[in-house]
Amino acid sequence: MRKLNVSCFILITFVLFSNSLKANPIGICFFSELAFDSTGWKLEMNLNQPFFDQQGDSLSLKGWYLVSGTDTAYFKDWMYLKPDYGYNSGTNYLVLTKDSLKGGLDLNMKGDSLGLYSPDGKQWDALSYGNNHIPAPKLNQSICLGYGFFYLDNSPTIGAKNDSKGATASIRIFLKDAAGKPAANFLFSTITNHMEFYSTDSTGHFQSENCLASKYSFYFGNNGKFKYLDIIVQPGEVKEVEFQLDWVLPDNTQIQGVEAHDGLGEMKYSLSQNYPNPFNPATSISYSIEKAGPVKILVYDLLGNKIATIVNEFQNAGTHKVSFDATGLTSGVYLYTIESGSFRSTRKMTLMK
Repeated sequence: MRKLNVSCFILITFVLFSNSLKANPIGICFFSELAFDSTGWKLEMNLNQPFFDQQGDSLSLKGWYLVSGTDTAYFKDWMYLKPDYGYNSGTNYLVLTKDSLKGGLDLNMKGDSLGLYSPDGKQWDALSYGNNHIPAPKLNQSICLGYGFFYLDNSPTIGAKNDSKGATASIRIFLKDAAGKPAANFLFSTITNHMEFYSTDSTGHFQSENCLASKYSFYFGNNGKFKYLDIIVQPGEVKEVEFQLDWVLPDNTQIQGVEAHDGLGEMKYSLSQNYPNPFNPATSISYSIEKAGPVKILVYDLLGNKIATIVNEFQNAGTHKVSFDATGLTSGVYLYTIESGSFRSTRKMTLMK
C-alpha cells in the first residue's frame, strides 16, 4: 500500500507551500499553538523567522493587537518577542493569556477567528477553527499552527517547540468501482494549495499512517466525472472510509486517474482552494455549481469587511474558474466565499507582497 510521504505538503519556501504531514511546520507566521484548559486559553507566539532578519534584536509588541470574532485587545506595552538566534536568543516561545493583553480577549472555544496586527494596521498572521476550518480543539487539546496548515494535538507543548507525540492519526480509504469491487491503482489528488497525487494499491486500498490530525480533502476524477471526499481525523484516531466511484467500470476499460473537470457526470457544489496560494498579486479560484442560477463570490477581510465582489451573475451548472487581482490590497489573510442557491462555502487565501 502506498503511504503519504511524511515530507509531503511541508513548507518549501516562503512563496510555495502546502499542507504538511510533518510536525512543527512553522514558517513565516507568529502563531504557533493555541490551547484551552480550565484557566482559559493559552496562545504561543514565536519569532523564528529569518525574513525579519532581527540579528538578535527583540521585537517590541507595543501597539500590536489581536482581533477575535467578537473582540479586540492590545498587547501590554512591555511585551516583546525574541528570535531563536543571535545575542538575545533562547526566549522565542512567548506564551500569551488574557492577562497579557490590555482588557483581555475573549475566544470562543467552539469556533472563532484570530488575527494579529501591527500598529499600522497590517495583518501578520491569522487562524480560524470550527465551522468549515480545522475542528475546534477540545479541553486540554491544542491547535498547532503552521503557515497554511493547522493540526490538533492531545499533548500541548505551550512554551516550547511543537512536536507530534499526541498529534498523529491514520487514514485508510477503500475505493470501490461501480460494482462495489476494488478500484485498483486509481490515481487521485488532494485539494490543497499545491496539488499532490496518490494512488490506491492493487486491492483498491490507500492508507496514510502517522499523519497529522487535521482536515483533508481528496479529489477523485476521470472521464469527465468526479467526486470529493473530506476526512477529519482526531489525534489517535484510525479513520477507515469506504468510497465508491459509480462511473468506474469493473472491466477497467476506462483510463484511470485525475483529470480536469468538464462539468459532466456527478456534479456537486464545491469551492476549491485558490491557486497559487500565497499569491501576488493575482490568483485563480475554481468552483462547481450543481444547478444553473445566481452565483456570488465575495472577498472579506478577517474583520468581516467586504473587500471585493468577484462574481455576481447567473451561471450555468458546471465547473468555472475566475481570477482575482489584489493589486490594491495589503499583505495578509483574506476569506473568499461562494453563494449559490442554498450552498455556502468559505476558504482562506494569503496575499504576500
